[in-house]
Order: sequence, then structure tokens, then C-alpha cells
Amino acid sequence: MNADRALAISAGAATNFPFHPETGQTPYFRLGKLDLTVELPSAPENDGGQLYVSVFSEIVKESSWQLASAAFRTGVSFRSTSVAKASEVPVKTIHLPPGRYWVKTVWDRNQPFQHDLNSYEGMREWKESGEPAPAAEAGDFENGMTEIIDLRPGTTAQIRIKCIQPGKPTVDKISPVE
Repeated sequence: MNADRALAISAGAATNFPFHPETGQTPYFRLGKLDLTVELPSAPENDGGQLYVSVFSEIVKESSWQLASAAFRTGVSFRSTSVAKASEVPVKTIHLPPGRYWVKTVWDRNQPFQHDLNSYEGMREWKESGEPAPAAEAGDFENGMTEIIDLRPGTTAQIRIKCIQPGKPTVDKISPVE
């Protein structure tokens, strides 16, 4: 919010930041907001895996999402007791500079997990690392290419992502017999 205020002030767009009693927040002027809801094929069970969410610029092609840097990444661990076990998962609100984006989600249900999204350190590592989300394997789910989201300053885009596409089984490499 402070970065958004600084951008608005430097651009001369706003000097008065009204407070909204119903939300308890001041509005964003220069950033856009994504409110994501991810639909899963079923409600996660206890310790039902982790949901990786990556937001990419429109210039990143679907075929190269694992090689590209995401504009924003977050996730949800279903191990936490504070996470409702439902087939629709609200994701933390995401504020981004105006632009065109698309979202990739992977519901990783196979342990061990690359990052422990249930812990602060694990979530921080995932958000800050350049590593891609794990690819959806057998038993996992992902979404296909989503529509491009045109995020404009001061607006909120409410997006529903269907993370219901089954992952592909991995093929173990067989070493040649000597």
C-alpha cells in the first residue's frame, strides 16, 4: 500500500487518500488487484498437499512457464488447520503493476514437497527462489492456459481458475545395461 501511495504521489495523481470505514483500507491508485479463487476437483484431505500459484506476464508462453520468472508467486499448504478444506480455495489478494497476466496453478499432492508452504521460511523460499513450481505428476492437478487478465490501475480483477487437469505420469529414465 505504501508503494502504491508513493507512485500515486510522484505521478501527481493523488494527494488525498480517503479511508473506507467498511473495508478499513485506503484504495490503491497505481496498482491493480487480483482476487483469485482456485477450483479443485475435490476438497483436500488433511495434509492434502500444496497449491502453487504463479502469475506470469503475457509474454511468457504456456509451454515455457517452468523456465520463466513469475511476476508473483504464492501458495497454500493444506496441512494447516487454518485452511478450510473445500474444493474452492481463495488465494491471498495479489497487487501488481498494471499489465497483462495469466495464472498457472499446480496442486502438488505427492510428498516430499520442494518447499514447505506451511512454514514462513518455506513460503519465503518459494516466493523468492527462481525455481519453477513442480510440474503436475500422476495424482496431481493443474490448470490449462488461462485467459489473459488485463489488469488496470486501481481496479480489481476477480478470477476463477480451474485446477482440475490431471498431471501426467513421470517416466523413470532407464539406464542402459552394460
